[in-house]
Amino acid sequence: MTPELTVRLDKGEAPFDGWTVASEELRLTPLRQAVSTVAARLRTTSPSGLSRFKDWFFHDECPSRESPFDWSEIDRKVESDEAATGFCVGDDLCSLAIFPADCTWLLRIFVPEEPGDPRYETCRFDLTGSLSLVQAITQDLAPLTLGFEPATRFFIPSWEREWKPDPSA
Repeated sequence: MTPELTVRLDKGEAPFDGWTVASEELRLTPLRQAVSTVAARLRTTSPSGLSRFKDWFFHDECPSRESPFDWSEIDRKVESDEAATGFCVGDDLCSLAIFPADCTWLLRIFVPEEPGDPRYETCRFDLTGSLSLVQAITQDLAPLTLGFEPATRFFIPSWEREWKPDPSA
């Protein structure tokens, strides 16, 4: 995450005061189709002023620097499966993350790093934002199987989610 988004997460501010919708593991073709649909909806709420970063949150929470982003980059990457490999940011546990200047939503896209690798069946995306936005995206993507939960729950790192103290200890 960027330092600003990390502070927002810690304080429970937008977009982390909303909900997260997350895909199951997808092949590359359904991923790019879903991302195209999501981008069409998000473009209406945030036509410009976007940033991107490499999101290491579920890897080691390493902070990332943001850089400017334009919708034309997504347009190019959803044109074909070959182009969609461009969503890969070079690490198996790192996602491409995109957000607007007002931080009202956060879109993260994960594509494994090796072209032609069978792990391309483990592509996924998630979107965090207001309940109305997440519900609209869920409807736009039906019948795709999506998980839906409060962002405050979704952004608990897996190593913290899975650990439960032994009540008998």
